[in-house]
Amino acid sequence: MNGILTTTISVAILLLVSGCRRGSPLSPKAGSSSNRIDAAQLDKLRGKAKSGDPATQFNLGLMYARGHGVPQNYPEAAAWFRKAAEKGDSRAQAALGAMFANGEGVKQSFTESVRWFRMAAERDNGDAQANLGALYAHGQGVARDYATARSWFLKAAEKGDAYSQTSLGTLYSRGLGVPQDRGEGLSWYRKAAEQDFSDAQYFLGLAWDKADGVPQDYVEAVKWYRRAAEQNHAGAQTQLGQLYADGHGVPQNFEEAVRWYQRAVEQDYPPAHCALGVMYEKGHGVTQNWTDAIASYRKAAEQGYAEAQIRLGICYEEGFGMKSDPLEAYKWYNLAAARQSQRAAEFRDALAQRLTRAQLAEAQRRAVQFVPKNSFALAGSF
Repeated sequence: MNGILTTTISVAILLLVSGCRRGSPLSPKAGSSSNRIDAAQLDKLRGKAKSGDPATQFNLGLMYARGHGVPQNYPEAAAWFRKAAEKGDSRAQAALGAMFANGEGVKQSFTESVRWFRMAAERDNGDAQANLGALYAHGQGVARDYATARSWFLKAAEKGDAYSQTSLGTLYSRGLGVPQDRGEGLSWYRKAAEQDFSDAQYFLGLAWDKADGVPQDYVEAVKWYRRAAEQNHAGAQTQLGQLYADGHGVPQNFEEAVRWYQRAVEQDYPPAHCALGVMYEKGHGVTQNWTDAIASYRKAAEQGYAEAQIRLGICYEEGFGMKSDPLEAYKWYNLAAARQSQRAAEFRDALAQRLTRAQLAEAQRRAVQFVPKNSFALAGSF
């Protein structure tokens, strides 16, 4: 028997951003009647764009991409970006690269995305350099190459791009494409954090929290987590909640911990669902309630979060808040073990000793048929 659950939640140091960098020039903003331009103005812009002026073509594409002054229309945006891009406008090349990466107005193609980003990056476009670095880091459209990713991130970072500075922080902290140098990594995180970039603030908080490259300092961790959490960063909200639950860097306050967990739960962040489940299980900051605890664990487990899968498995094995079901317990342990959880593998193997051959086959069948709802992975983008 595994006994009542007591382990605290800890989130690994990860780069949360996947795919193209945030702050892409294509961030859509819904058009409204208040920002429409009249037909005469639009005809004038179209006329200038059709005459071959690349700056106007780019601006018209941007209007359609963002829904500024006109109804949002990605195919129309892509068409105008392409015209400007073929004339060598680096902003249009970068925008077209983003559209191919996101599959907006064109069929998604990371190969085409790389091609257009490279054209713009070689013309010293910072957005394209950042995005090209991201594609090399992810191995999308090109073979994964951290050293090349670093070189493009560096060019954008030196222009002050906070996303690229954060990405460099991760590469140096983890020794990807460069010799591991946590001090250098923290330096890049700090540059981005001082620009109020929430991912970088979160990583700084984790460094102080986990003593990763700096002496452990919970007060400093709280400071950086809070700055990111107030920008609605779900990871920082969850970690800040954990510090309140543990009384590290702040007076212990379960109600405040629950408040921060709930803010992250509103974003459907699996570690926050799991952490809130622990609070319901223990009755910390909320009324003890196994039904709510299990529901929280399930929301995280169904997204592939291993810690929640283990906790849900324990509930099924021990019959906490439900009828005992060793086959379901095995299923959840097996799924967590597949995510490299040694603890889950130990629980699974111990339980297997008590199952018949038929029961074991059924439990394994359930695990094979499981499909995560959102394929959440703590193993991050890099």
